[in-house]
Order: sequence, then C-alpha cells, then structure tokens
Amino acid sequence: MFFKLDSFVLIGIDAIKVTIEVHLSRGLPGLHIVGLPGKAINEAWQRVRSAILNSGFDFPVKKIIINLSPADIRKEGSLYDLPIALAILAASGQISSGCFDDSCFIGELSLNGKINPVRGLISMTEKAVDLRKKYFFVPDTNAEQASFFKEIDIIACSTLKETIGIIDSGSPGRNAYKKTYQDITVKNSHEADFSEVKGQFKAKRAIELAVVGMHNIPVVYGMTIGEFAKNLDTI
Repeated sequence: MFFKLDSFVLIGIDAIKVTIEVHLSRGLPGLHIVGLPGKAINEAWQRVRSAILNSGFDFPVKKIIINLSPADIRKEGSLYDLPIALAILAASGQISSGCFDDSCFIGELSLNGKINPVRGLISMTEKAVDLRKKYFFVPDTNAEQASFFKEIDIIACSTLKETIGIIDSGSPGRNAYKKTYQDITVKNSHEADFSEVKGQFKAKRAIELAVVGMHNIPVVYGMTIGEFAKNLDTI
C-alpha cells in the first residue's frame, strides 16, 4: 500500500516542495524514515503513533517506510509530523479524499494529537501558491501569518482529528481561515499595503523578513534596507 502528499523544506529563507511517500508492507512491524531526515524527524514516529492512537485511529501493525523526496536534501524540524500521520492513515485505508493532490501540509504533533506551530510559514505559503495548490493545512496558531495570501485557502487546524474531519468533509475550502488583510487594516487604521507598490520586490521582501523576524527597520542585520535588498540573494 502506497500513498504520498506534499509538504516543504526550508533552505535558508526559501521553501522547496518535499513529497512524503509512505509504503506499508508485510514484515517486522516498525517505522523507518529515509531521505536525509534530521534527529527531530527520526523521532517523529513516536509522536505520530501516539497522536494517531489518541485521536481514535489505528496505527498499522506493518513495516512502514517513509521517504522524504527529494532524498538528497537535508530535512530538519518537526513540521513533517502532520503529513506523515495523514499519509500513514491514508495508506492504511482509514481516510480517503480527493483533496490531497491539491493540498499541502505542515505541523508538529503533540502526543495527544494537538498540532503545534512551526517556523517559516510565509516562505512555504509562497511556494504553495507557486505550485498552484488550492489548500494549505497549517497549525491554527500560525494561520494568521499566511492569511495575507489570497490565492490559496489557508486551513487552520488545531488537532489531528479535526484535520481528518475537514479532509473527510470533501470541501476543505469551507473551513478556510477567514481573517483577511482588510480586517487587519481596518483594525490598525492602515491605509496602504504592499499590493499597491509596483516593483521593488527585493525591498518589499526585505521588509517582510524584518517584520517576521521582529528586527528594527530600516536597519536589518546591521544593514540599511537598500543594502539588505541588494544582498538578499546571498544571505
């Protein structure tokens, strides 16, 4: 039994698509992760197994091989817990949906199935938009960061069980995070946004990074915004 779905890896400030491939077969029961996983990823099976069981599902008693493709790029962090859990459940026939091909997933799982926040959401959402994905399933505590992107539905999830319920509904878009940029501008009385600025892509990107990292503006990493924008590709 084979299944795959998409997630991301961060290389610096850029996101690259990672495909989570799961194969279930006969053999000595166990879970093996390949594809240059870091320590946090190698420990994921313990979090994933507990989260699946505590969410009311069965953990397959089979030999489970998980490949993080492309396999020649180092992966770090716990953001693959959610996609690994969903891929295992789908491969074992416990969940099924036509939305997987149009979706991508990130999230760290607690042992009770709660989804914890992760880093790098803005870069990942940009990549999801480039890939023409329709839905991006993210931790609910991170959802506001990605709510500025109008080209994709951000699905805020608090638990593994809730995520599966949204997937099983067949219409994830009905659960899209609703807070929009207009809501925020009204609340804070701002009258302009970056969508009205033509060009200046590197300067806008530099300011976005400064805001996300809570750095001072106009000085970022000891440089002015202009200097940072010029050197953005080398940082």
